[in-house]
Amino acid sequence: MSNDEQVTIAYAAVEVRRPDRWRTFLDAISGSEARVDWNAPRRTHALRITEGPRDDLAALGLAWQDEAAYRDALARIGAAGATLEPIEADGVARAMRCADPAGNVLDLLLMDVTDPGDGSWPIGHVALASPSPEPLVDFYEAAIGLRLNERMRGRVGPLDLRGGFLGSPARHHCLAVLNVPGRRRLHHIEFEAPDVADVVDMRARAKAAKVPISLELGRHALPDGTVSFYAHTPSGFEIEVGAGMGAGVEGPAPEGPMPSVWGHELTLPARLRVMGALALQKAGF
Repeated sequence: MSNDEQVTIAYAAVEVRRPDRWRTFLDAISGSEARVDWNAPRRTHALRITEGPRDDLAALGLAWQDEAAYRDALARIGAAGATLEPIEADGVARAMRCADPAGNVLDLLLMDVTDPGDGSWPIGHVALASPSPEPLVDFYEAAIGLRLNERMRGRVGPLDLRGGFLGSPARHHCLAVLNVPGRRRLHHIEFEAPDVADVVDMRARAKAAKVPISLELGRHALPDGTVSFYAHTPSGFEIEVGAGMGAGVEGPAPEGPMPSVWGHELTLPARLRVMGALALQKAGF
């Protein structure tokens, strides 16, 4: 963790109905390099998978290394109206649980040691979906303490997108909140590959395995700058495999549609899923 990062993603815990399909999927998109823990939580910056009916996010873990920063964050979260409850968690000095304004479960962890990593590809960021992203962006900035580095506002394909990208001075975002349509709390999770060449290799591997791709290989515009592709998981949300994310910005967060520099074409199956979700949203479902 950089000295500029007071809080980072500790883990994303998801429940999936078809673990067998997930194992095949993860091998196809990362060659089993993705940092995934099955059932027994062990590592930080990992996707934690358990079998269950949600096919969605069960809890988002957020980690602090500095005790004073952790105490300050708990005070802000309580002042924002969230109920804090202590929980049991291995390998941490202290653990509390609350919910964000959309009801997403947050595990707030004071780490007792720094995770040195094991060479696997960690979670780089998590993107939450909400029809009203502004209160969530405000909560994660003002209460959790993430830095708002960019606001999303503009048309991207068939979507009029709003939201925010929150991280630190050292990292453009570890958390995004977007008003993408759908029934899940989770839009996507990104695994961070060591190099762009690894991303290109994994896109070829995914194609050979006939993995459903949602966004083709491309590069996000700066200050993000990530080169990545997006694959549709067996649970219905997305996994992004990427490399090369940029740092945060100085001064007020810029606002714009964030078009990709190249690539990231929305595939036909993904476009049909988006149009179906938009139709359901307009119908009130």
